[in-house]
Amino acid sequence: MASTFNSQSEQENTKIPLEAERVKTSLEALPKSFGDFLRTAVILPKAKLLEILAGFQGLPVAVIGDLMLDAYTKGQVLRISPEAPVPILNYKGTEYRLGGAGNVLMNLKRLGLNPYIYSVIGNDNEGAIIKDLLAQQNIDTQGLIAFKDRHTTLKTRIVAQNQQLIRIDREHTTPLDLTISHQFIERLTPLVGTLKGVLFSDYAKGIFSKETFNALIKWTQSNNLYTALDPKNPHFSFYNNLSVMTPNFKEATRSLYDTGESIVPSLTYFKYSTDHFTALYRLGRELIKRHNLERLIITLGEYGMALFDKDETFHHLPTFCRTVNDVSGAGDTVIAVYLASYLASGDFIKAAVLANLAAGYVVSEFMTFALSKTELDLEINRRSSNGTLSLPVYAKLC
Repeated sequence: MASTFNSQSEQENTKIPLEAERVKTSLEALPKSFGDFLRTAVILPKAKLLEILAGFQGLPVAVIGDLMLDAYTKGQVLRISPEAPVPILNYKGTEYRLGGAGNVLMNLKRLGLNPYIYSVIGNDNEGAIIKDLLAQQNIDTQGLIAFKDRHTTLKTRIVAQNQQLIRIDREHTTPLDLTISHQFIERLTPLVGTLKGVLFSDYAKGIFSKETFNALIKWTQSNNLYTALDPKNPHFSFYNNLSVMTPNFKEATRSLYDTGESIVPSLTYFKYSTDHFTALYRLGRELIKRHNLERLIITLGEYGMALFDKDETFHHLPTFCRTVNDVSGAGDTVIAVYLASYLASGDFIKAAVLANLAAGYVVSEFMTFALSKTELDLEINRRSSNGTLSLPVYAKLC
């Protein structure tokens, strides 16, 4: 890992691509250190990153989580209703997309992997639409379990002129009992020896209880599978023994406050300062220790992401973001691109940089957006200069 990071003098002799100039300039205006956190650079050969992308092709991974249907009801608003002070939508049509764990699934699929889905749906029209969307993408549906007494989770967004007016949710969030893990494991077992990793996508819609999650983790450990999880606060207490977890900043801080503890009482938001880097580092170290994680990625919105390793090293990557149009689904992109990149390379830093790059791309798109391998390839080329992708970072190396 040490060879990946160059000294400050080496950084200054490296040409930064035009698209990264804003990030580089803004960080160069900051101190060379915040206490023990030193400003340095990650410099990666473009050819190596493209080689990692090539390794995505056909990688078999399982996605276990809360599958949803996203509906976008679109139209045009030209006037306000005389019945109430609300806009009148002139309906144009409805577009359906896979949401929740389905968005993670689509990210993996468009990146070139071979993903399998394990989830529940209702025995209803929305469940049928989900099956059809999966069939269109040639994604195996043998891991789907339909319930007669349970609605498929549906999120309907009313959209006019690319502006969301309102969202209507229909969901059934009662936790399923332990038997659901047995059914998933029964369907997963034929893939033992083929699967490279398991991604858990928790949206707190009933798939995961403590007992179910523990049973599934025990199964992954017994089969030596790499595990990644995108968490949800109500369930944080039972997320243990994972290869990597990717909470956002709010989820990470709330996970401690919800237990009545104040490990980092000052950390209600993040900014560039010694106190905030120190508190963020303490937060990450506590989560790794408490949940027995190999690695942890905390996404920080406009401030990029913080990377924590079990050996106590820390890196902060600034965002590659261009214009923010829609942040929905960005967390799904982070964990999907990270998992694909890590499975293809075994390199934590390179995988995180690619995930960070992808996240900056998708938030510039409107509606939930699944990034393709081609788009990520183009973004790597756009951000690279003289055969390298260079990014200033703050690091604490142990």
